[in-house]
Amino acid sequence: METIRTGEIRGDKPENSHIALNVVDVDSENGVMHGFEFLQPLLGQYEIYNDHFRNDSTPEPSDYEQWLSSILKFIHNNSPWFFAATVNDELQGCLWVTNWEKQGEEFYSCEFHGFAFPGVNPASTCEAIRLLTKTVFNETPVYIIRTVSPEGNRAAQIAAKRAGYSHPEKMRAWQVRGGEPITGIISSIIRPEFEADGRF
Repeated sequence: METIRTGEIRGDKPENSHIALNVVDVDSENGVMHGFEFLQPLLGQYEIYNDHFRNDSTPEPSDYEQWLSSILKFIHNNSPWFFAATVNDELQGCLWVTNWEKQGEEFYSCEFHGFAFPGVNPASTCEAIRLLTKTVFNETPVYIIRTVSPEGNRAAQIAAKRAGYSHPEKMRAWQVRGGEPITGIISSIIRPEFEADGRF
């Protein structure tokens, strides 16, 4: 599997339009290291986006070493589908694909999640989602890709819609945080929609 995917941001000036998804994976025991240069800024955003990685089912780490180990394990467990998104080599955020499910022998569905850094151009976010979607459909046999975000995260839902995801559904108690159930909003795209959408 390639460690980088590239695309263009439509409507932007050519010199400002190069977008890339860079595989991130660190497994020191086996000498695996991809995208190491993106780790520090991603870790720096961890506190802001803590809810992407933790809920009431995941215990709080007792110290920094345990915290760091849990994040690296999370990234490694989602590799090679954990990506740092860059525009013109500048880090914009990250995306990862998880919850792969099979029907018979083939993968049928999966989910993507992610976050953009503060101030990132929404067009960049949409193109990163489209590039990820194109990568999944072109490199795997999945029929449907879903994305889930907290009900209150309208920005994530708008980005998914602009990137071609539709048919929003509510998932009651998608997660529990601080003892409170969080409703999730699921949006999805199926392979025929991807194949018919000229934006990909």
